[in-house]
Amino acid sequence: MTLEEQEAGQQMETEATPQAAEGTEQQAATPDLTAKLERAQEKATSLASELEREREKATDYMNRWQRAQADLANYKRRVEQEREQDRKYGPYPLFLELLKIQDNFQRAFETLPVELREFSWVQGVALTYAHLDGLLRLHGVTPFETEPGQPFDPAAHEAVTHEETDAYADGAITAEYQRGYKLHERVLRPALVRVAKPKAAGTAAQPEQEQEAPQASGE
Repeated sequence: MTLEEQEAGQQMETEATPQAAEGTEQQAATPDLTAKLERAQEKATSLASELEREREKATDYMNRWQRAQADLANYKRRVEQEREQDRKYGPYPLFLELLKIQDNFQRAFETLPVELREFSWVQGVALTYAHLDGLLRLHGVTPFETEPGQPFDPAAHEAVTHEETDAYADGAITAEYQRGYKLHERVLRPALVRVAKPKAAGTAAQPEQEQEAPQASGE
């Protein structure tokens, strides 16, 4: 081999060496990039999962907050209703006692002789009676009507005696002994009444006699 050929071969080897080194570096870098890409994908997947968990937590917190708000609103509404009930029906026992006083006034005026009604002290007592009646009505205490022949209602009437009669249907009211009252829409005190029942078979008709009314308590 001539000297020129040897120099040409060395030059070719010198030029090929950087290219070979560059190819080796590229081959070594390919697995490293692949590993980085895989790690990046794993991290992205992990972040997506974490984001989904946080979204679920946020949704759960929102649902709990909404339920808490609803519970609070219901509680406030219930407390307000209880306050309203206490305001309307709290004085229930007091009104019952005041009705006994009103009954005494009513019976006194029903039996008051006519010649005494023009006395000033009687008129003063009448004004006190009227004031008591107005005070009770102001707070929702009102009488309800009970008429003879009206069906007996256990929610509004209390039967103190029965009467055998054909003049009224079985279970109908024949007389009222004590007036009943309501407190707003509830029965405060039932009316004391006499209730009809059929005559026993074979019993001769007898003239109806007025039975003595039972005395109300509190006199």
